[in-house]
Amino acid sequence: MLLQDLDSSCRLEGEFVTSNARCWVTSRIVHNDAVHVGQSSLCQIGQGDAARFYKCADGQWEATDLRLKPEVRLRRSWWRRRMSATAASGTTSAHVTWSVPTATDPNGGSPTVTQIAGPAPGSLFNEGGTEIKYRAKDSGGLTAECSFQVTVNVYYCPGNSIQPHFPHGTQTCSGEKPNIYGSTCTHTCDAGYLLEGAESVTCQSDSTWSSSFPSCQPVSCGEPGIVAGGELQCPEGHVYPKTCDVICRPGYQHTGSSSTSCTATGVWSQIDPCVDVAAPEFPSGCPANKQVFSGPLESPVTVTWDDPVASDNSGQSVTLTSSPSKGSALGLGKTMPDSVPASTRGPHMQPEKRGRVAMYRELSFGLQATGAGNSHLSADGAVGCGDTTIMCPAPPETEGGIFVCNGGHQYPAVCTLTCNPGYAVQSPTEIHCFENATWSVAGSCHDVEPPVFPQDCPSDIDVYAEPLGTDTLVNWEDPGVTDNSGKTVMLTSDVTAGSSFSSGVTTVTYTAVDVSGNEKACSFSVAVSVLSCGQPDLEATNQTLLTYSCLDGYVYGAMCTVNCTQGYRLVGEETITCNSDFNTHPPTPFWEWPGPYSGKPECKVPMRPTRLRLQADLFYLSDSCHQAPDEFRENFITRINESIMKDLCANVPSCVAENVEISCGQVAERKRRESEVSTAADSHEADLTNRLNRVQRSTGKSASHYVLLTFHVHVHDGKEDLSPEELYQRYLITKDIIHETLRSHVTAGSLNVDQMSVEESSIGQATVHADCPPGTVFRARDNLQALYCTGCGSGHYLSEVSTQCEACPVGSYTELDNATSCTPCPPGWSTPTTGSQSGSDCTPSVVRT
Repeated sequence: MLLQDLDSSCRLEGEFVTSNARCWVTSRIVHNDAVHVGQSSLCQIGQGDAARFYKCADGQWEATDLRLKPEVRLRRSWWRRRMSATAASGTTSAHVTWSVPTATDPNGGSPTVTQIAGPAPGSLFNEGGTEIKYRAKDSGGLTAECSFQVTVNVYYCPGNSIQPHFPHGTQTCSGEKPNIYGSTCTHTCDAGYLLEGAESVTCQSDSTWSSSFPSCQPVSCGEPGIVAGGELQCPEGHVYPKTCDVICRPGYQHTGSSSTSCTATGVWSQIDPCVDVAAPEFPSGCPANKQVFSGPLESPVTVTWDDPVASDNSGQSVTLTSSPSKGSALGLGKTMPDSVPASTRGPHMQPEKRGRVAMYRELSFGLQATGAGNSHLSADGAVGCGDTTIMCPAPPETEGGIFVCNGGHQYPAVCTLTCNPGYAVQSPTEIHCFENATWSVAGSCHDVEPPVFPQDCPSDIDVYAEPLGTDTLVNWEDPGVTDNSGKTVMLTSDVTAGSSFSSGVTTVTYTAVDVSGNEKACSFSVAVSVLSCGQPDLEATNQTLLTYSCLDGYVYGAMCTVNCTQGYRLVGEETITCNSDFNTHPPTPFWEWPGPYSGKPECKVPMRPTRLRLQADLFYLSDSCHQAPDEFRENFITRINESIMKDLCANVPSCVAENVEISCGQVAERKRRESEVSTAADSHEADLTNRLNRVQRSTGKSASHYVLLTFHVHVHDGKEDLSPEELYQRYLITKDIIHETLRSHVTAGSLNVDQMSVEESSIGQATVHADCPPGTVFRARDNLQALYCTGCGSGHYLSEVSTQCEACPVGSYTELDNATSCTPCPPGWSTPTTGSQSGSDCTPSVVRT
C-alpha cells in the first residue's frame, strides 16, 4: 500500500483489534502509529453463527454477507501418526481403540468428521499394518483428511521346534499359529515310546519357550535270554521295535520264527527253539567186508567184527545197533544188515541223541562185498554207511548283498553273506547246505546308511526387514538329497521357503528319511536385521534454523519432514528418507533426499513474487464446436467487462483480467479417460472431468461437446510490501471473491451466451500462479499458509528445464544463492565432486602418463 492510498484504506482499531477479531488483509501500512489495511480487506468479529463480517470499501468498514469458506484443519498430532498394539495371547489379532480426531474451523464452525477408511475404533485388527483415514467437512463443503497406521505386532517363538511330524508321537499346538505368544504345544507318544521331558511347552511373551521340547524314547525289553540249539544276536539293541535274530548252530534248524522282537509292552515276542536235524556220522565208515567159510556141511558159522565209531553234532551219546548183531551165526550165502529205525525220535522232539539210531551193514562170509549202500538221511532218521553227492540250489538273493560260497553248493557247503557298502548284516551271516538239499535260514543286508545331501543345506542367509517393518519374506532352493538304495527319499523341513521371518535368528532344519528309516538332517540359519539410519545429522549451513520430525523413527524406510523456524523458508526438499546402499556388505543405511536437490538444506528469507495471478475457468455444454472461437471470445469478453470485472476488480487491488482462452472438446472422450486423468499429475484436468460428470448428473442434460473458457485475474503487481502470509490471505480472499462473483452472475443468467447456459457446478476453483525474480521459483505452501519465491543455495543452480535445484556438475561451482548457472573451473582444473560451493574447490586435474 502506498501513502496516496490512505484515503481509501480502513484503520484497524476498536473491536477490530480485539482477540475476538480475525482479519484477511489485501495490503497493510503503518502510518502515525495506526495500522491501515487496503481495499477489500475482510474482518470477522465473533465465532460461529454469531460471527459478523466487514469489508473495507472506500475507507469505511461495511457489513457484508460475503464470507470466506471455512478452512478445515485437523490436529497436527494425528498427521501420519502410527499406533501399535500387541496381539492377544494365542492370536494374531488385537482389539485397538482410539479417540476420534477432532477438526477445527478458523471461521468458528463445527466441521463433521467421518471415517472413510479402515475399521472403526475398538475393532479387531489382524497382524501387520492397516490404514485408518478420516475426513473433515465444513459447512461450505471444504474437506481435509488425515490418516494413520494401526500396526498389530505378534510375538513369535523360534519355529524350528515345531514339527509337522513329531517323531514317534503327536505334537498338538494351540493358537492361531503354533509358535506365537500364548500358544501351547502338548506332546504324546506312540505305543512303545515313553515321553522324555515336559509334556507341554508354552510360547512366552519374551519370544522364548517355557522349556525345552520333549522327545519320545523307545521302551526297553532288556536282555532277551538264551535259546536252545542256537544263540540270539541283537545288533540294534534291546529297545522297541528292534529285532534279535535267532542263529541256529550247524546241524540245527528253526522250528518257527527266525527272530524275536521287542514289543510295545516291553517284553520279547515268543522265541522259538532250534532243533537238531543233522544225522549221526560214521567218521571212519563201516568195517571192511569180510569173507569167511561155512562150517562143516555148510553149517552156520559165528561171525564177529569191530563196531564202527559213530558221532553226532550235538556232542551227546549215540545209540549204535545192528541187525544181525555182532557174533551172530550166519549161514551160507550173502547177508545184508537191515536199517534199524529210531523208535524214540519224533518230528518235534528236542535233540535227544539217545533216541537216534545209527546202523551199519555187514557182509557175510564167502561172498564178495559189492559195496555198502548210500549214506543218507532216511525218512525214519537212521543213517547208513556209504558216499553219494548231495547238491543244494543256488543261494537265495538278498537286497544289498550276496552270498559267497567258496566250496560250491554241495552238502555240507557253507556260504557267507557279504553286504554292500552302507548295508549291515542281519544274522545269520552263514547258510549251510543240509543233507536234504536245502539251505538253512538265510540272513539279510539292512540299509544302515542315511541319505546324503550332496551340496549340503543352503548357506546361512542374512537378510533385512522390509521398510518400516521388522520382518521379511525369505526364499531359497530346497537342498538335493540322494540315497545309496537308489529309492525315493522323503524330504521335510520345519519352515518352508517363502515364509515370513521376524527380526532375529531362526534355524531352518531339513530332514531326509529313506525307505529303511535312516534319517539325515541339515540346518542353516536365517538372520533378519532391522536397518536404521540413526538420528538425522543434516549438517545444514544454518543448522540452528532447521527442524525435523520423524514420526516413524529412524528405521529403513522411515520418512522425516524438514522445516525451518518461523520467518524462514526451506531451500531443498521437505522430506528425507532412510534408505540403504545394498551394494555394500553389510548394507549402509543413509538419509536420502528424494528430489533432485541433493545438497545440504538451507533456511532462507523468502522473496516476494513480482506478479501474482489467479486462473479461473467455467464451461458450457454444447452440441458442437462449429462456432468460431474468436466470435465466441468476443461475446464472452463483452459479458465479462460489462458485469464480472466491474464487480471483481472493484474489490481486488491491482486487478487486471486478461488472457481469455477458449477450447472445445468431446464429453464422451473425457468420460473414457476419467480413470486415467484422475490419477494423472494434472489435478486441474481431473477436476474438469469430475465437474462435467457432476453437471450432467445434476441437471439431466446431455451434450456431445463442452466449451471451456479460461481467464487470468492479476491480484498483485509486486509493488506492495506484503509478507508471504499476507499474500496467502489475499489469494484466499480473491479466490473466494472470484468464485462468489461468477456464481452470482451464473445464477442471474448474465453469462449465458448464444443460447448456451452455464451451471453453477461448471465453475472451477481458481488456481494461483506467480512470476518470481530470476533464479527463484514459486512455492504455494498450504500447510504454511504462505506464498513466496525461493531459489537454490550455493553449490546449486535453478534448472530451466526441470525448474528444480540441481547440483553444479564436476568441474564447476557457485558461491551465490539463487544462481541460474555454475561457474566453470579454469582449464585443466576440476572439482572432486558435484555441488561445489567455492572456487577453492577447483584443483589441478591429475594427468596420468
